[in-house]
Amino acid sequence: MLSYEDIIDEIGKNVYIYPLNVDNVRGNSINLTASNIAFSVNGRNLISQVEGKEKIIIRSKEVALIETKEIIYVSPRIGGTYHSKVGKVSKGLSHIGTTLDPGYIGTSLISVCNNNDSSIELDVGDTLVSVILYYLKTPTKYRNTNVISDHINVFKDAGVSTIDIVNITNLLDKEWNKNSISLKNKMEKDDGEFNRFSVEKKELQEQNRNKNLKLYGVPLLYVIIVGIIIWYIDKTSINKSGDLKITEKYVIIVMTALFTKLFDKYIQWQKGE
Repeated sequence: MLSYEDIIDEIGKNVYIYPLNVDNVRGNSINLTASNIAFSVNGRNLISQVEGKEKIIIRSKEVALIETKEIIYVSPRIGGTYHSKVGKVSKGLSHIGTTLDPGYIGTSLISVCNNNDSSIELDVGDTLVSVILYYLKTPTKYRNTNVISDHINVFKDAGVSTIDIVNITNLLDKEWNKNSISLKNKMEKDDGEFNRFSVEKKELQEQNRNKNLKLYGVPLLYVIIVGIIIWYIDKTSINKSGDLKITEKYVIIVMTALFTKLFDKYIQWQKGE
């Protein structure tokens, strides 16, 4: 499972999001928000204007199909799961539980049911769902390249009108909604938020450097000092038995330990940990 620090580090490498909002990256998840593409499974457009605001109005016992505002890409070494927001479930919306495939790119189509006896209103742009990301032990070759057409087929099966299907297609069928390089470029051109994200990432990298310095620098200094002391003692003594000197034994032990540690780090890197 990726933490806040992991997610920030992976954005721009194995994770792309547009539009990017750093505030939506949480301790171990990313909040995705509701777009204005929202229909019931009976084909009814759920978007209404209420006091100058776009609202999603879900009637009692009605099942809604809502696209997220964010387009997300994850590399073949990362997968994920979608989870409900307590605030939304407490209002009467059903739980959300589905998966994010490795190599996925596109908006997320979320289905929820209003279990209340009265209508539920959601603001367009409100948090709808959280996605938790995980590293895969082995990167997968599987990839769904039909995300847009799959979503459109869901709306067609729900009986959404032909005019609305055309509008949905025009909104979803963008190059950055199906090509990871275009999505990355789109994300990086969002100067204000991406610059803010870059500052946050740089601060975290600096914190990690300081942490690693404390984690490895002090023990390494200790090893060097002890090595110098043993070397001096060994140099002033005579080993007549022909066995390995203390210095040679010490060097072998230290090099073995360091090699083991570096090898473990290499394995973690290969796994994307």
